[in-house]
Parts: sequence; C-alpha cells; structure tokens
Amino acid sequence: MASTYVNNLRLEEIGTGEQSGTWGDTTNTNLKIIGQAVAWGQRAIANASTDNITIGDGALDADRCLGLKLTGGGQACAVTLLPLTSSKTWFIYNTTNSTLTFRAGSNTTSEQVAILAGETKVIATDGLGANSIVYDLLTAVSLAGNTTVGGTLGVTGVLTTTAATVFSGGFASNQESTIIAADGQADNAFVLTIKNQEATDDRSFGLRIEAGSTATDLPLNIETHDGGTALFQLAGNGQARFLDGTASLPSISNLNGPDLNTGIFFPAADEIGFTEGGVEAARFDSSGRLLMGNTANVAVGGHNGAIQLTGAGTADYHSSTLAIIGNSTNSNGAYITLASSRSNSAGGVTVVQDDDTLGLILFAGADGSDLTSYGATIGAFVDGTPGSDSMPSRLVFATTPADAAGSTNRMAITSTGRVGVGTITPDSFNSAGNHFVVSASGNAGITIDATSSTSSSVFFADGDSGTEAYRGYVQYNHGDDKMVIGAAAGTKFEVLANGNVEVTDGDLVIGTAGHGIDFSINAGSGGVESELLDDYETGTFTMTLGQVSAGSFGIGRYVKVGRLVHFQWYSNGTINVDQGAGGGSFTGLPFTTDDDNASYGTFSSSHNTYCPTAANGYINVNGTSGVFTALNTTGGAAVSTGTGKYVMVAGTYRSKA
Repeated sequence: MASTYVNNLRLEEIGTGEQSGTWGDTTNTNLKIIGQAVAWGQRAIANASTDNITIGDGALDADRCLGLKLTGGGQACAVTLLPLTSSKTWFIYNTTNSTLTFRAGSNTTSEQVAILAGETKVIATDGLGANSIVYDLLTAVSLAGNTTVGGTLGVTGVLTTTAATVFSGGFASNQESTIIAADGQADNAFVLTIKNQEATDDRSFGLRIEAGSTATDLPLNIETHDGGTALFQLAGNGQARFLDGTASLPSISNLNGPDLNTGIFFPAADEIGFTEGGVEAARFDSSGRLLMGNTANVAVGGHNGAIQLTGAGTADYHSSTLAIIGNSTNSNGAYITLASSRSNSAGGVTVVQDDDTLGLILFAGADGSDLTSYGATIGAFVDGTPGSDSMPSRLVFATTPADAAGSTNRMAITSTGRVGVGTITPDSFNSAGNHFVVSASGNAGITIDATSSTSSSVFFADGDSGTEAYRGYVQYNHGDDKMVIGAAAGTKFEVLANGNVEVTDGDLVIGTAGHGIDFSINAGSGGVESELLDDYETGTFTMTLGQVSAGSFGIGRYVKVGRLVHFQWYSNGTINVDQGAGGGSFTGLPFTTDDDNASYGTFSSSHNTYCPTAANGYINVNGTSGVFTALNTTGGAAVSTGTGKYVMVAGTYRSKA
C-alpha cells in the first residue's frame, strides 16, 4: 500500500509492509517535520496582490513553522493557507510594510484575518476544505495573573478590564509611558477613549489620575504632537491651565457646535478677556477693572472707573447704555446703591461723618484732550451726625458754567426736606418759609410757564381734598390776562388786564398808621406836603354846646378822608341855655384840628334857636372846638337863653393826623 499525507502536518504515513529497510529514514524525516512545526521560521511574501502559504507533503518547509516571520512584499496581499484540508495554528509576524489578509477556501471577509504591517497575530484554520475559515485566536482573550508587555501594546478594538487596579505601578514602573496612535490612522481619530459602560446614573466614572498635590506637579499635561507646546495642564493643586488664546481663537470655548470664536482668553499678564464671534466683548485688566467695549483704561472725570462701558459708532448709543431690570411678583424693582464707609478694608462699617460724600454721579465730556473735565454732578453727602440706623443726608446738584474749570452747586435737598436753588443751606433761612428757597447773588426769580388758554398757579393748602387743597392761591389767568389772589378757598382780589385793581370780596384795609394810597406818581404843584391817602373812616361823636347845662345831646356823624374831616351834628331840640348870656361855641369834634394857623376850619349852622344871630362859624386850630359867629364878624355870636333850644351844624376841617 502506498504512503499517504492526510494529517494536518502533512507527515508521511507509511503503508503496511511498505518501505522495508527505509522506514527509519521516513520516520526521522517525520520527526524533523514535527520539530519544525513547533519552531520559528521565516519566508518572503511575493510583491503581488496574492500569495500562498503551503504545507508540503512529507518534506521540511518554513510555511509549516508555528512562529512564522513574513518578509518582503511591497503591497497589500491576500495570502491563501494551503492545503485547505489542514487544520493548523500560526503565530504570524508581519514585517512587511503592507497589510496581509489570510484566507482559506471561499470564505468571506468576516472569515478572514488581516494583519497590519508590523503586527503579530495568532491565527488558525479549521481544515474544512472549500468552506475553511481562518480564525483570529486572540479576539477574545482573558488573561489571568500578571501580563508584561515589553514593547508596544496595540489595541485596535476595545480593551476591557474588570480588575479594580489594572496597571499596578503605572503603565511603566518609575518611567514615562506613552500611548501613540499608529501611523496611517484616519484623520481626527482619537488616540485614547475611556468609556464606562455602567448605565446607572451617578455611577459612571471616567478617568482617575492620582499624582502630587503641589502646583509644580502635573497630573495631566496635554502638548502638541512634537511636545514643543503645552496645550492644557492640570496641576496637582487643582489648578487648570490654558493657553493664552486670542479674541478670534479663545483658549476656553464652546464644546458643542462650530462657535469656536466665542469664549475666554488671556490677552496679557494678569488679564482675562471675553470674546463673542471673534470680537473682544469685555476684559478684566491687571488692575481688576472690568472694561467693556474698550481694551484699555480711560480716566473719566479724574477717576479710573472699576467698571467701564464704552460704546463706539455714530449712532451706537445702545452699546453704551446700562439697563437694570427687576422682575418680581411683589413691589420690588431694580436698585442702584452707592455706599460709603470710613473703613480702610472691604466689609468695614466705620461710621461716616458730617459732610462726607456718600456717593457721586459725574457727567463728563471730551474736551479735545481727555475726559477729565466733568460738566455736572449729583452727589449725596452726610448732613448731620449719623446714628444707629440713621443716616442724615442731603442731595446736591451741580453744573459747570461756560469757561469754568469746575462745577458750581445749583440745588440741594437737605436732610430736613428743605429745597434750595442757588443755595445748599436753605435751612438757614427763616423757618416759616425755608421749605423752598431761591437764592442768587443778583436777581432771583421763579417762572411758571403755561399755555395762553390756561392758568399758572401757586396753591396754599391745609389738606389734600375738597377746599382744603386750595385754601389760598395766587393764580394768573392767561386767557383773560389777569392776576387772581384767593383766600378762604375763594377769589378776593384781582388785577385786571387794563390795570384796574378789583377787590372782589372784602375791603382794602391799611393796617399801620401813616400808610395808605400814594399818589406821588401824579406830580403836584409847588408846596405839596403829602400825596399819601392814609385814612378813610366814618363814625359818630358827641358834642357839647357852650352856656348849656349838662344834658342829653344828639349824636354827630363824620367822614374822614386822609386828614380832611367832614362832620354834621344836630342838638336834638332838648337843650336848656341856662349858664348865662355869652358867645355860642361847641367842643367834642372827633379829631384834633391841625395846629397850623392857616388851617382853620369852618362850619355852617341852621335851624338855630341856640344862637339865632349866627349862620356859620370857625373851628379852632389844634383843638376840638368851634365858635359861632354873626354875619361878617369874627367875634362870637350871643346865645339865646331859655329852654328847648336846638341847632344843626355841618363843617369841614383839616385834622392834625
């Protein structure tokens, strides 16, 4: 019977009774083949798209070696493992510069094994003929104990670990360890991905790095591929460090989406910048100032503001507008708070003192050289002695006149609620009228401007409802061009458009002696003594006749206009002339006559049975008496004695006052 080669190593199997005298040589060859099958071998791969690894029948052949180093090649090559009936295991080391794909029979791609250039794999065939499959024996390997990798561990799939400590001592004990992406990998492929398959929330953790805890320790340091530039560092003290970045490419940016030109960068030493759309939006400079709309500090009104908002553009007032909006379901709104303390440290509450500045708002403008000059201010100042939960203060408004280097105080509201225009101390004026004070070094005034068909008014109230709201008022009616003065909730006095003065309800009362209506505007002739009408009154008086015993006299009446007194009196017909014959006279005029000798007054009499020869008489100067005279005489006229006498007298004289 002839020899056969049907075993997996293609050893010669001698037929019964064959090779008499030479079977020992065949056996020795078979033993050598077995030795080769567990040994290391080497062969060259053809520089072609296909090649074969064939286990020869009964002869030594490197293709049979357990460890097989493949050299040569030059292009990707599909290598068929023959014969198809052999089931064999190889440790294939691909030293070519191309990928080698191992196949058997008509198997599909999923039943083949590809070995990249420079890689080693353990593969095996199942020897099932045309349907043979090539297996990658290390696709699912569980390693127990410690495994040492002396070279480079390349993982193209997923490296799964279950032990609590995977790499004891680090990737390399006391040495620097490196993970390198293999050449030829697709662009943007990750070098290392750490994924936790735990699906339960709050139990999925990623990377844990344990290192030194000082600022010089670097548990994580990400550099460029050549190691020349640090891109990101995590220091042992917990500090994360980034590149400086720029406004167009900030070092801290958005993870999602293409918006990579928005984020945070570091424009200079001790400065932090914020950028939007590649344009710097704000920065904190090295002095801690927040600058928005500008990259450098600008002194305004002599101050370097801690927060500076700068707008640019001919109509871009929006970028220099600050809006504070409060949204709440209660009565609260938005607040701007300015506060002051005499403490030298943040959080201090050392009490302020009288006249200290609590807060100041400055309004400044560019003068061609800088923004130092300010045009107006609104300031709050301590106005008294502060107490517990009490801060007396005044509010002062100031503006700058033309050609002046500084502002001037224009108006103040004091701690007592007094308002001063032109003065900041309205409290120093009379307390009955210092609630609103207008003060000036020259002319001072208040103008109320209204339309031609309305009124301008000042009201005096003692309540806020009904007539209490206008108990007194001064009102100008623009439609009628008249001034109205009201009291007791009604109009009392009017100055009309034609110049007339009308007392609509009440009297014109001169309350002080020696004052009245002055007519000096009308020029008098020479010798004018007075053009003041200072009195007007009417009244009654009682006179006494001479040569008459005591009795009941009638009541006289008078009218006094200025110093001119007109009187009239009737004796009532009940007089008894019983004190002897003599000149007729009277006394008891209501006002003392002038003491000027040229100021004698006169009177007339009628219905006169008292002194029947007299029709008139004169009034003595500097006194209150008069004398009855006969016609064309200066002497006194004789009385007529008897009972039931009577007389009527009327006259005019000039009073002393």
